[in-house]
Amino acid sequence: MSGFVIKTYIVYITLTWYDWAVQRKDNIVFFRVLIFIKEKYMEYALNAIALAVGDETTGFWTRRIKDSVFRHFPVEEIPLDVEQRLATNDACINEFVAAAQRYGSGFKGSTASDDPRIKKRGMGSINIPLRKALGLLGTERVIRHPKRYKKPVGVMRFGSGGFYDEIGCEIQIRDGKRYVRPLSEWCLDDVAPFAHIAANIAKHEGFNLYASSKWTIAESERLFMQEIEKAFEASGTPFGKILTDVGLARLGQWTDGGFLWIFDNPCGDSGSDILEILDGSRSMTSTLYCEDGLIIEELAGGTATDLFGSSYAAKDGKFFNPLAILLGMSRAYRRVNPEMDYFFDNVEKNALAYLERTPDNMLDTCQMVGDVSHRTRVRRKKAA
Repeated sequence: MSGFVIKTYIVYITLTWYDWAVQRKDNIVFFRVLIFIKEKYMEYALNAIALAVGDETTGFWTRRIKDSVFRHFPVEEIPLDVEQRLATNDACINEFVAAAQRYGSGFKGSTASDDPRIKKRGMGSINIPLRKALGLLGTERVIRHPKRYKKPVGVMRFGSGGFYDEIGCEIQIRDGKRYVRPLSEWCLDDVAPFAHIAANIAKHEGFNLYASSKWTIAESERLFMQEIEKAFEASGTPFGKILTDVGLARLGQWTDGGFLWIFDNPCGDSGSDILEILDGSRSMTSTLYCEDGLIIEELAGGTATDLFGSSYAAKDGKFFNPLAILLGMSRAYRRVNPEMDYFFDNVEKNALAYLERTPDNMLDTCQMVGDVSHRTRVRRKKAA
């Protein structure tokens, strides 16, 4: 019997036993042996992404999810945690950007910007230099599986401006009082392509589009809205125009959902946080759109330092919901592996199914990730 026939027979038997073991899962040693045999003889021609692993809880689960749920997919991992930032003096940022450009996609976990060693070095949040290096036009933050809202909701946040792009700050003394004069900047020519991206997202996903700014108060806000209006009118995109404070207030009122709200940089950050907290699903994805067409997925929000190294179980009050990581990493891999849509659809379906069928007091991060990993399988023919 030829080697090819023997190898084919081994693969067939392994896959058959693997299906049986997934259903039983009562002999963990045997189950892991089958996984090893299957992955040794099955090769997959899949495309890689750049993976920026962050700190503490989110860093741990980003790596764990990659090694289990997405174990078949290649990756170039670039740590962006506190230790790496200090060791490279933030040169790791350019490494991640270069890798993402090389592969055409990437995923970034959350980082701990409030670490005292970072503050002592005067570095601040990694997102500021990272977004400049990427040439960020805007950030789309969307909840596609809402809990409170009846339809998906989202915020489109402009990529620069406000205190995020402060280039100077001076203190002046007048009449015996101290006055702070901050100086920041943003690129006016970035507004039109940013508006074009927002219009395409709204059209593709069926969102009602709203644009907000404080055009009644600040000249910079008037210019922002003026460029948004020009871009939408040129493309024939219907939209609503609402003042920023009113818009932020209505995020909580319009529970029917189905909207994508355009804000400037600072208000977009606040708006997305408001949406996520109001909805409570913890499923918000955050997508970065860059000047050169590159699209990066990131995990919105900071790290959960109080959970790091815990049981990650609801019975101990320590459940960490990994849904946003699963969805974000799926979107990053889907972008460069479109033929694997069925796999990413199943990741999403199985993750949501676990949350729906499991009582709140029984939720367990380890069980959830393991369940998604066992139920989501790659069914791809062998690489040539």
